[in-house]
Amino acid sequence: MNRRNNLAVDAATLRLEKDNSGDIGFVLECRFAGVISFQELKDWLYHVIEHRDGVPTYFWDILDLDNEFDFKAGRILGFQPTSNVSEREAKAICGIAYRRFADHESDFVGRATALQCLRENPHIENRFVEMFPFVDLPEE
Repeated sequence: MNRRNNLAVDAATLRLEKDNSGDIGFVLECRFAGVISFQELKDWLYHVIEHRDGVPTYFWDILDLDNEFDFKAGRILGFQPTSNVSEREAKAICGIAYRRFADHESDFVGRATALQCLRENPHIENRFVEMFPFVDLPEE
């Protein structure tokens, strides 16, 4: 799928703060599930910076990291974000990783179950496409 380079969601309304962290939580859920790379996380941060007036200071802290192993979300953000996804939706997120990467492996969920969860939760794919318009997502 070809993507536009503009955020499909309104950057000004992204939930990025401690008491309202659903969007940064979703982005980090994608990172920790192996859906996006650390570089793609940084690309997303730059993308938001381009489309939003003012960003949390932790954006700059993450962008300053040279090594992804130094990224400790709770320490850098100052809070533990929540993605507000159910277990089946989390498995659907893994389904996106299986679609993107033929060699993806997960201890959390197998390929068939993850892809089935993704089919059952198309809003997860839609949210991914909206959040990461610069990332190609192959068809199943």
